Amino acid sequence: MIEIESIRIILLLVMLGIASYFDIRSRMIPDIIWLVFGGLGAILYVFDWNTVTSYHILTMIVTGAIALLLYLYKWTGTADVFALVSITIILPVYYEFVMVSITLLVGGFLLAGFLTLVDYIKQKYQHKKFMRPIQQPLILHIFTISILIFI
Repeated sequence: MIEIESIRIILLLVMLGIASYFDIRSRMIPDIIWLVFGGLGAILYVFDWNTVTSYHILTMIVTGAIALLLYLYKWTGTADVFALVSITIILPVYYEFVMVSITLLVGGFLLAGFLTLVDYIKQKYQHKKFMRPIQQPLILHIFTISILIFI
């Protein structure tokens, strides 16, 4: 029999896949995606209520507070907030240790900071004669390598 956590992972991957499709296609993600999948994740707690610990609840509270602060200070949009909350509802912790939504948030910040640093170095040294201009494929290679390092 399939465990509830496997269903949660599949649900999360399907939700993020659909959201990625809409984001790539139109740069707008309908809110109904977050509501439907977050609701399905909440329904799964009915079948798995005895495994919910205080760590699950703490993860949900911390992620909700971080998402609210990010939205109030205009650092993210509504889709990002809904995504964080939906991810937290569907899969708050993995193997009773890893806070999935916090891990994704920190990884995203590190990746954005790294890409900003690469862009800064590109802009700073592109005008020097001893260095050829950095081409776009090199940045894509650096991005791919950084993804592999995080995995």
